[in-house]
Parts: sequence; structure tokens; C-alpha cells
Amino acid sequence: MIKILLISAGDVGHCVETTTNIQGALENYNCNVDTITPFAEILQGSKGFDYSIVTKDYKNGEKTLDNEQRYLQIYEIFLFLKKEYDLIFLVTLDEIFSLSDTLIQKLAGLFSGITVTGIYYGSSFWRDPDKVEWCKHREKKLTALKTKYAYSPDPFLSFVKDSKIPFQWLPDFTSILSDASSLSLQNTLIQRKKGRKVVGLYGSLGKWKGILEALDAFKHSPELSENYFLFLSGEIVWSTFDEHEKTFLKDCLEKLQNVILYYPYSIESTAGFNSLIDSCDIVLCFYNNLQSSGLVSKAIRKEKPLILSNKGFLKNLHSAFPETGISTSDIKTSLEILMRKPIPCSDNNFLLKHYRCMLTPEFAAQVILKDYFYLSNKGSYFENSDILLYFSKHSSWEFFEKTKALLSNSTG
Repeated sequence: MIKILLISAGDVGHCVETTTNIQGALENYNCNVDTITPFAEILQGSKGFDYSIVTKDYKNGEKTLDNEQRYLQIYEIFLFLKKEYDLIFLVTLDEIFSLSDTLIQKLAGLFSGITVTGIYYGSSFWRDPDKVEWCKHREKKLTALKTKYAYSPDPFLSFVKDSKIPFQWLPDFTSILSDASSLSLQNTLIQRKKGRKVVGLYGSLGKWKGILEALDAFKHSPELSENYFLFLSGEIVWSTFDEHEKTFLKDCLEKLQNVILYYPYSIESTAGFNSLIDSCDIVLCFYNNLQSSGLVSKAIRKEKPLILSNKGFLKNLHSAFPETGISTSDIKTSLEILMRKPIPCSDNNFLLKHYRCMLTPEFAAQVILKDYFYLSNKGSYFENSDILLYFSKHSSWEFFEKTKALLSNSTG
């Protein structure tokens, strides 16, 4: 039985869901999984624990530790456990880039002899103006931690091509289970939309999400207001906007209430968040950077039409699978097109059906285990394992490389 330690110290939106999803999927493959995290909800319902480990990070609802302090606590917990692991998986590898060199050296010494890997999302790469220096910084930290290989949700690995650390593609997996925890908000949305189609924009609403472009489209088009209703769910990241943009945002939220419902809070549960996606007709993913998105994966798995920016991964995604929606530089024009022309039925795209399977936690667990055995030079054991038998029978696995090539080479 493989012994795996998951580490999730971050507090960004995807951390809890991603950790919960991959933990459960790995346990379903009979892995022995422990998790160190500040989020108690991650540990609920786990079947593979002999004990629960939660870093003491919250007091009276307020975060009390910064990232360095969290990893110091992780270091101390690991020393206390005195357990042997085969694989250490950092759910958000980006977390280590802010750690001091001294702490990373201590962690590397503690993890010596264990395969260390994780998912690099690259958000900070896209927001850093000096990308050359950022890449040097990233390489320094990954090398110091003795990371054997790493993952990126970007299939063409655009921001890690020159990395000395091998990077593998791991599709941006997500869950789509829904519940009634956000029913009250859904009822409000039904009342406010008044028969119009709902365009949903979800998550942390920073400038990179396309919120300015969405509000501008609704502000200047009476036709859109008659046919669509804009639903904004999530906290606005005010620090990403300049003063003029902040004024524009506040003005739109105040004066366009007949066409906008803004819910300025985080949704407490993943299932509640998923149910809000069920309530919309079109999902807006007009990202200004080039990275992938868990929201895109949720919409694809739920077969919701997408409005995608025509940049990077999202442009390639639409080129590979036109049935996902519209790739555009203009939200207003895209919505007008959707009023008159339906998106082609996705049931006719055989490869898209398999791509949906690749966006599941179960498939992510398969990729992680397969790479662990092969990239950690344990192929002989892998060849005799039950996992290989499962891969050979799983209908989507044979399409993995084909889909990766399709997404990487699409030019739009």
C-alpha cells in the first residue's frame, strides 16, 4: 500500500476542494493518505486516517499564521509523526515560493528519500511583470526542495517549458456534486432574473476575471439587459483595480441592479457553489491571463456553455472543442451571437466526452499514481499492480496524450 502525505497550507479558493477531492480519490485506490492542513473540513469523511492533523491556524474566525509560520508548523508536525511516506504531494506547489531559503532547506532535509511533487498553478507567474526573474526564483525554490517532478494544469506547459524540473500535465480536476445549501440564493436569483437567461461569473472577482468587461457590456447594451441577467458571486478583489476602475465598479453595482445580482460573499461549501453553476445558463470565463481554471472544468463537466477569452489555454480549449462555447475578445458580441445561434451539441464530440472524464478527481489520482511509479523508477512494481490493470480498462486513459496534443497544438 502506498503511503502518501498531502500538504495543503494555502487559503485561496480552490485549496479545500482540491485537497478533499484528491484525498478521497487516492483513498479509493487503497492508498494510505494523511493530510496536514489548517482546514478541518478537509478531514471530514476520510476513511484512510488513523488520526486527524489540523494546524492551529484560526482563532475566532481570523487567520493567525502567515505562510512561513504554517510551514514551520508543518515541519514540526512531520517530525512529531515519525511516519514513513512514499510520496509527499503539495496540493498547491506555489506556496513554497514565498518561503525562506532556510525553511526550504529544513523541509528538504526532512523529506529526504521521499518523492516530492505537487501542482504548480502559476497564478503569480502571470501577474509578475518580470517573468524571467520569476522563473529563476521558481527554479531555485523547486530545486532546493528537491522536487523530483511537478504538475501543471496547462497542457502546453507554456510557463514551465525551460524548467529543469520535469513538468507533467494534470488536467484541472474538480467535483460537480450539488446540494441545497445555497437554495435561498438560488431562489433570489430566480425571482430577480424574470425569465432572462443567467450569465454567471463566480469566485474571486479580480480584474483578471473579466468583470470590468462584463459590466461594461451590460451597461451599454439595452438588448443584453432584455435577454440576460448577470449573476456575480464572490468577493471583489479591490486591490487589483485602479481608482477609476473602482469607481466604475461601484457605479455599475449601484445603478444596474435591474440586470445584476451581486452576492459579495464566499460560498461555504463546494456543493453549494456547484449548485449555483446549475442555476446559470452561461458561464463567463473571460480571464485576462493565460492559465486554466477550475471553474472552466466545472462548466465543461456540467455541459454549460462558456464565454472564453481568446488567449492561451482558453483559446486552445475552444479550438479543440468548439462545443464548449464561444472564444472571444468581446463579451457583448458573444452574448448577442448566443441569442441567435445555439452552440453545437457536445454529444457528437467523442473526444470531448473523454476530456470530461479527465477533469474528475478519479482520473487525477490515476495520473498521480502512474507518474509516481514510472517517474520514481518503480516501474517493476507498477507493472504487477492492480492500477495498471485499471488503466488498461479505463476508456479515457488511451485518449490522454491525444487530448494533450490537441489542446497544445490548437491555434484557433
